[in-house]
Amino acid sequence: MQLRTLAVAAVDVVAGLAIAHMAYVMALPEWYIFASDAAVYILCGVALLLVSGLAAWRDHRRRQRKNIDRVPLLPWRDIGALSLFGGLILCAFGAMGLLTG
Repeated sequence: MQLRTLAVAAVDVVAGLAIAHMAYVMALPEWYIFASDAAVYILCGVALLLVSGLAAWRDHRRRQRKNIDRVPLLPWRDIGALSLFGGLILCAFGAMGLLTG
């Protein structure tokens, strides 16, 4: 009898997780849920390009600092270069996907 109760409790937990996942998915906007893969690639590419812009701004501030001993924690030049490359690649793949259908 205890094994059956444990199995029912496990099924209830799994069902609860599935309902929580559905609530999370339904919280996303409808245009994003039904977006094509190409559109999602372009959105991710644009997000990476924004990160690259932030990194360029932070690197400019690093180069213009007055106290040379105040070294930043993050390598903004490398973050900017990698996010720019990744963003351009994702946008290119997304544009190819949108153009080819």
